[in-house]
Amino acid sequence: MAATAKRVRVTGQVQGVFFRDTCRGKAAEQGVSGWVRNLTDGGVEAHFEGDPQAVEALVGVGPRRARRSGRRKRRGHRARAAGTQHVPGAGHRLARHGLMTAPQRTTGGPHLKVHVPEELRLFLPSRLRTRADRAGGEGLDHPYDGTSSLGHVVQSLGVPLTEVSRLRVDGTEVPAAHRPADGAHIGLVPVPRPQPLPPGSPCPPRFLLDVHLGALARRLRLLGVDTAYRNDAHDAELVDRANAERRILLTRDRGLLRRRTLWLGAYVHGDAPDRQTADVLSRFDPPLAPWTRCPACNGPLEPVAKEEIADRLPPGTRRTYDTFTRCGHCARLYWPGAHHRRLAARVAAARGTDGRHPS
Repeated sequence: MAATAKRVRVTGQVQGVFFRDTCRGKAAEQGVSGWVRNLTDGGVEAHFEGDPQAVEALVGVGPRRARRSGRRKRRGHRARAAGTQHVPGAGHRLARHGLMTAPQRTTGGPHLKVHVPEELRLFLPSRLRTRADRAGGEGLDHPYDGTSSLGHVVQSLGVPLTEVSRLRVDGTEVPAAHRPADGAHIGLVPVPRPQPLPPGSPCPPRFLLDVHLGALARRLRLLGVDTAYRNDAHDAELVDRANAERRILLTRDRGLLRRRTLWLGAYVHGDAPDRQTADVLSRFDPPLAPWTRCPACNGPLEPVAKEEIADRLPPGTRRTYDTFTRCGHCARLYWPGAHHRRLAARVAAARGTDGRHPS
């Protein structure tokens, strides 16, 4: 099926509400390419390219108070400009679907050559990942609106800036706010391991985990790593708490990492908790102090005399064990029970993950 290109103008409450970030972040799911930018009159302009049905799905819905005007620019390689239409409601629903990924150069406007290293290609949509693998050193051809910052361009491909340590334009390192020229070659450098933290960051580092990482939270706490976690926290709460307490936000939600207000975050690799634990330890190299934090609430564990807590112990535990610790926050009791050997094996494996913590 021939590709369609359409440019859309959205008015209403569409600036300052994460319209562009959300729009770009969801683009990969639709397979639609293009760009999105703020206008001086308070509106937003977006350019869509891709399958006609996918393009129409993006621009055909929206909130009641937004107003959209759009024109079809190109269909296939020979299409000409068509009429202008006014449809109520683009706004936030349009933003939720989003942009922008460019599989190939389909228009005569500005384009960039983006070189995505292999370590970062997992963030690309599958179609672009395949093209990046085939392109090798040539780089991906990406449409550019001529005004967006380089940071916006990178995130439009699906790569969170939290996973990039440096940006280069034609070999020169530049900040994320830089606006490249047409035809520039963009280079992305992945974060090193271990990753240096910004000046003024807490030492040792402390973490805040997204709601889907409960098993990882328990493992990090078992190792004595300061790890905050709630299974009912909303995205905005996570960002606010990470900023207020200077905790590194760990998540597998790429959209959450694209929040502009987030001070520092990281994508967690792997589906299994053991793999996730190894990934976090490798990236941030936190000092380990096993058996010093409560796996349930992250509170500090302190030794407690058996006599002091004897009335809380089951009869069999009272007879068998003599060493106990108690959480200073939730008062839970811990002792080296039947699961201790399995937990000790996890601790030993974690210590072997990082050369600084020999087993």
